[in-house]
Amino acid sequence: MIYEYDMGYKASPLTLNIMKKLNIKKVEEIKGFVYQFDKASIASLVPVVVESSKQDIYAKNIT
Repeated sequence: MIYEYDMGYKASPLTLNIMKKLNIKKVEEIKGFVYQFDKASIASLVPVVVESSKQDIYAKNIT
């Protein structure tokens, strides 16, 4: 997510799905989530990654 943002790339389906799940509007807000919540909360995003892997090559490489 941050790499895409920093490089000026269009947000991938994985990024958009994570943002939707976390109800965030800007990519920069992901940092707050990562630093504020515990590992279990972060791990709760796994289903989003798995579902995104069906349409996003980057997500597929994670799973």
